[in-house]
Amino acid sequence: NRTSIYDLNALTALEHYMQKTLSDITIKHTPTKVVFQQYYYTNAIQAQRRGLEDTANGSTKEDNEIFTPTALNKLKERLSKLYNKEVEFTLIKQHYPYLNSKILAQYIALNAS
Repeated sequence: NRTSIYDLNALTALEHYMQKTLSDITIKHTPTKVVFQQYYYTNAIQAQRRGLEDTANGSTKEDNEIFTPTALNKLKERLSKLYNKEVEFTLIKQHYPYLNSKILAQYIALNAS
């Protein structure tokens, strides 16, 4: 099945692109589009301490660097060519790392002394 090979290639590309504390990526196929859903976590307090707070929109520059619309649009174009369907990303920010087990494991590993 070519779709499963496409899914593996897409997951590899997304994990390489989004190097952040992330959950597993869920892929949902419909007849007209492919939806990639992923949860992510950033520690807003640490970002503020580092001076990365962007007061214009309330988000951190760190978030904006990783999830820029331009970069996501390029990824959408490439993946839509791969699948021959419309591609949609659903990125959901988690406010606490313990809401997702994979994010929690990454968080503990990064913060262990």
